[in-house]
Amino acid sequence: MDIEIKNLDIPYYLAYLPLKLNFNIVSAFLDVQSQLSFIQYKEKGPSLIVSGNLFLKNVALNDIHKKPLFQVPLIEVQIEKTEPLKRIFHLGKLFIQSPELGVYRDAKGVLNLKTVIPEGGVAKVSDSSAKKEEQARVSILIDYMELKDGKLSFSDYSKPKEFKTRLNPVDMKIEHFSNEKEKRTDYLLSFKTERDETFMLKGDLCLDPMSTKGLLEIMSLSLKKYSPYYMESILFDIEDGRLDFSTRYQYEKKEKEPIISLLDLSINLSSLKLRKRGEQEDFFKVPVLRIKDTQLDLIEKEIKVGDFFSEKGMLILNRLNNGEID
Repeated sequence: MDIEIKNLDIPYYLAYLPLKLNFNIVSAFLDVQSQLSFIQYKEKGPSLIVSGNLFLKNVALNDIHKKPLFQVPLIEVQIEKTEPLKRIFHLGKLFIQSPELGVYRDAKGVLNLKTVIPEGGVAKVSDSSAKKEEQARVSILIDYMELKDGKLSFSDYSKPKEFKTRLNPVDMKIEHFSNEKEKRTDYLLSFKTERDETFMLKGDLCLDPMSTKGLLEIMSLSLKKYSPYYMESILFDIEDGRLDFSTRYQYEKKEKEPIISLLDLSINLSSLKLRKRGEQEDFFKVPVLRIKDTQLDLIEKEIKVGDFFSEKGMLILNRLNNGEID
């Protein structure tokens, strides 16, 4: 049986359903082009096979305060041979074009996303239920996922000093996703901030047993920008400083303790300037500080530093009348 739907106005039809949502669907339209096959056998259970394409268009959501929460012009889902009755789900492609997400933490420290999630949480599962769930395990396979040209804005009003940042663009690619045992998934996530900071995470992972390895790179991180999160813990201000950080990482779940390690870790700190609050001059400056080829074992709490380099640093110390160093 072929199913075709064009421009289904989702908010219009949701108005007829007894649903209580913690957000408002301003707009959302659905196109469906799918094929459905159902067979009722005499000697075994029925068979339901679904395939086709779904297009979710012009989606816009507002939170409970009528502030923009999420919007996306297009979500495309390509469904390969999927058998819901057998708990087998296979997507050929999941593509998300230019999504925008607005996240903020209010003065009380509550995230707006938390208000979207229904209260109550997830019910606990008994041992017998867990065994049944294992027997009827859902199989999920997604050949290719891509999020392209995403935007995320974040504001935090819970700190004495307000913090804001914007990520644009946010890009993500995931290939060969599977929750089957010993199947590995390739992933790549990258984004850039309004201050030209860049983040890149790529590698592969296996969900069962859980393991992952890959490369993490953070470039040109502005230390002063994040002062709302550390200023109450130190007695001085970081006036300037950019941080480059890269490392290969590895995590592998074991019976006793997991393997967690950072390999080929590199840190490059440039133009660092520290100043005591209320003063006009920096008491510490260093144009460059570099650590390379470092290994870190987080379980054994062991670190091996490869190369350390710094030059032309300046530190001002004053001896007070009582003999103490300020």
